[in-house]
Amino acid sequence: MKKVGRNELCPCGSGKKFKRCHLDVNKIEEDSIEDFVKKYKKLNKEKRIKQCLYPDHTKCSDKIIRAHSIQNNKIIQRLSENGNVYMNKGKSNNPIAVFTKWGRKEATTFTGFCGYHDKVVFQPIEDRDFNMTDEQIFLHTYRCLAANMHDKQEHVKFGESAVKKFSLPAESDFGLLNFGNRAAVNDFSREKTIFDKALMSGTFDVLGSIVWEFDFPIQFAGSAFEAPTRDLRNQKIKNPTNDNIISHLFITIFPENEKSYCIISWLNESQVILNELIEQIKSLDESQRRNYLNVTLVKNSDNLVFSPNLIESMSKDEEANFGFFSQGAFLLEALFESEEVLSTDNFYISHPGYDLFLLR
Repeated sequence: MKKVGRNELCPCGSGKKFKRCHLDVNKIEEDSIEDFVKKYKKLNKEKRIKQCLYPDHTKCSDKIIRAHSIQNNKIIQRLSENGNVYMNKGKSNNPIAVFTKWGRKEATTFTGFCGYHDKVVFQPIEDRDFNMTDEQIFLHTYRCLAANMHDKQEHVKFGESAVKKFSLPAESDFGLLNFGNRAAVNDFSREKTIFDKALMSGTFDVLGSIVWEFDFPIQFAGSAFEAPTRDLRNQKIKNPTNDNIISHLFITIFPENEKSYCIISWLNESQVILNELIEQIKSLDESQRRNYLNVTLVKNSDNLVFSPNLIESMSKDEEANFGFFSQGAFLLEALFESEEVLSTDNFYISHPGYDLFLLR
């Protein structure tokens, strides 16, 4: 839109010069937007929570560090070019961008562990090759849970401050979103109690899991979670226990050496609820696995890192399709809850219009 000059006729049709008509109104609107952006950035900075999520704090080091939810030296460094990677996560100066460039030292970081426990707890996956042990699967899942729980806690803090700062009613879209985030924190807290007990006792068989091995190194990595309400045939998942327990699937994917691995895991207590979905996932062939991960990871997580080569070689259509799944996930969920498409199946294993597994 062309900017109106001070001495030009006002576009409102009054016949007056812009400076003597709507210039001041325009200035107020611009100031309001600028003020909003400043407040947003301030709230985004103030939402930070520094804590160690390890259950026993007796050996905590003094400093809470910016821990990586995806291994930095082992994975992110491998994906980076000139010290940079891409993420499907906006920054405060461009929160709606499909992709943004991040330095590898800042990508996937969260202030959820002290320096001591971040090093000691995750050594079996940091310092050893992945060999599919119960302990390694547990630790990948535990870090996924911790990072997402911490993220939701910060979202709650941001939301509560924003509701007050902008005087938003509780029934507004923002207020309802914050209500959902609080519920998610409660769900994670209940699950973390089970994880913490297993971690402290060294009993890592509290999880069920599927591990997929790909015979080539992918150009991305990340972790995600979802609380599925429908299976791969778009049928509603029923809870035979008739309680309100939320069941999560956790997904971690990464390249290592000349292969790649994807871990899909869940608490054993969730098996009875997720059994049909789990069996469907187990039955997927190679092509369907790739499609399932292309959709599920992007729809459920902004904690993905990509090599610049992968993103910069995407076509405009591929990027647009990725953006639709990444940023329009809530529309998809609403669509699949509608009566008109209850018979739709194979959506989660259909090609989404981009392929993160291509070697470009």
